[in-house]
Amino acid sequence: MRYDRSAATDDWRLFEVVDRGRYPCSDEYADANDEELGRLLAELRLLRAAGCPPDETKGSPEIGPVTGKCTGDHTKTTYYVLKAKPTGWRLYFMIYSREQREVVFLYAVNKKENRRDPEDFQRCCRIARKLASGQFGLAPLELPDH
Repeated sequence: MRYDRSAATDDWRLFEVVDRGRYPCSDEYADANDEELGRLLAELRLLRAAGCPPDETKGSPEIGPVTGKCTGDHTKTTYYVLKAKPTGWRLYFMIYSREQREVVFLYAVNKKENRRDPEDFQRCCRIARKLASGQFGLAPLELPDH
């Protein structure tokens, strides 16, 4: 799916992966309760304003790098996780274009433990590969105003 880059603003643009009409990020957190959803949306708005790495004058979303080697690759890759603490929600994303100020959310998960699942990184790798090969598409990640 192509999108209009001319509409870029000072804010970062948020996209999510689309897999045959399914949205592995927003579909996943659609069932979050009101408190969790409020926290998720607040963190997404902070990320949209501040970017990655965050411009702390515009906000300070809780972001952590997830670095490793994708199966079959020899170079290190970095993905990021947006944490919606104190909830267990974690949204995994990658920088799609620093110049265009775009991030793509790969998937969301509601963690039951504080520990990171080692499979999270490899899942990011698989999704990013499918995006790069054209098997997955992109859609804007919609954020309600309030």
